[in-house]
Amino acid sequence: MKIIFLNHNIQARGTYWRAYNLGKYLCEIDPEISVTMLCVNLERSFRLSHKTIRPNFNLVLLPKFFLNNVAERYIGYTYRTFYYCWYIFKNRHNFDVLHAFTIALLPMSVPTILARFFLQKKICVDWDDDWGVGFAKYHPFPINKLTVFLEYHVPRCAHAVTVVSSLLEKKAVKRKYKNIVRIGNGSQPIQKIEKHTARQELSLEMNSIVLLTVGNMHMGNDFLLKSFDKVCETEPRATLHFVGATNIEGSLPARFNKKVVFWGYQDPEKIKFFLSAADVLLLPMENNPIEHARYPIRLCDYMAAGKPIVSNAVGEVALILRTYKAGLVSSPDDIEDFSSCICKVMQNSELGKKLSKNALRAAQNELSWNVRAKKLYELYQEVCS
Repeated sequence: MKIIFLNHNIQARGTYWRAYNLGKYLCEIDPEISVTMLCVNLERSFRLSHKTIRPNFNLVLLPKFFLNNVAERYIGYTYRTFYYCWYIFKNRHNFDVLHAFTIALLPMSVPTILARFFLQKKICVDWDDDWGVGFAKYHPFPINKLTVFLEYHVPRCAHAVTVVSSLLEKKAVKRKYKNIVRIGNGSQPIQKIEKHTARQELSLEMNSIVLLTVGNMHMGNDFLLKSFDKVCETEPRATLHFVGATNIEGSLPARFNKKVVFWGYQDPEKIKFFLSAADVLLLPMENNPIEHARYPIRLCDYMAAGKPIVSNAVGEVALILRTYKAGLVSSPDDIEDFSSCICKVMQNSELGKKLSKNALRAAQNELSWNVRAKKLYELYQEVCS
């Protein structure tokens, strides 16, 4: 079975990791399967490149242009749309299934329609963010209207629809899509590093209490900082570390100097040191429709790290943490409650150990990428039968 993945994110960002890990573990299940994944190169370049992950799993990396953000977005989208269509048509005799991730965007929807109606191929559509209630608003008219239209209607022509969360599953059922399968994001093993060693590697103080949040964060930052302010009243040794892009760096009050550290983007291979160095992992969210539908990859990494998690979670994140007793969940809008949960974990080592153990057990079993990929493998067999 030969499969093409279409992904809109650049390499090592967002949905890229969902598609990448599903493809990698899928190819481990059955060596007769081959997956080719198309996405955008992390490095700025005008050149098309290829990367082999394993003999039956390959990446095709499209150029990332040297342009400003707005121009790059729309010129890049146009280029990807044409290239994806050309690639699919050129390889029309060399694949059995096309799986498009984030169908709301033109580079995914147009080639999907081409493959379905002109090439008569089997089509799967993946739905992992609810663009219609949020992300579409960040695009100008008429792109925002088109995005909502594509997200709603293109899955109707698919042979199967994969969704990341229970909320999106309910919406897919309501829209009467065919063959809906919920496949959440998964966890993969994270190399265990002693806390002392990890802190030496990162030049962190040994006696500080490290609160860590990982990811490209644009939601929940204000809530997190106000909560951290409360935590510092109880535990002055607490420090807050951001790994990934944020929208608050450079605008902090002076009292946060040396207490809040921004590490920026880090190589994925280095994330294990941050996770191992942390005492508590924080996952701030906002109580809005976008967050209710999401299943952030960092939750999976947190659980695989075997560290206590605290979140003001909503939607799928709250469901996972409560179901597996893998973290403390506060009220989504209550700063006092969130800061209190952080302090509980800091002050109660037995509670922290229990939460960590539960999280790691779930990550190694039913929430692993291997289990997720097996579910996808069964879906492909059904679609192609």
